[in-house]
Amino acid sequence: TAIFYSMELGNRAVQALATEYAPLVPVAVINPLDYPACLREVDRCLEEGLRVFRFCPLQHGYPFSGSVGPLREVLRRLAGAR
Repeated sequence: TAIFYSMELGNRAVQALATEYAPLVPVAVINPLDYPACLREVDRCLEEGLRVFRFCPLQHGYPFSGSVGPLREVLRRLAGAR
């Protein structure tokens, strides 16, 4: 769901599953082309304690490079995450 439909809905489903099954670590999917929603989703995930993020450039159709402005912004936000 997070890769092909909605970051937020898919990420929330993964969070719920990880809460139910403690050994699982939730991994949030971020699509920088869904801008500025991607920044809100990064902030929401960080606030809720998620610390692992996945990018899917092939599925979302962008190069994983500095030429993608929103990707640079997302990575800057994640750089200080603990």
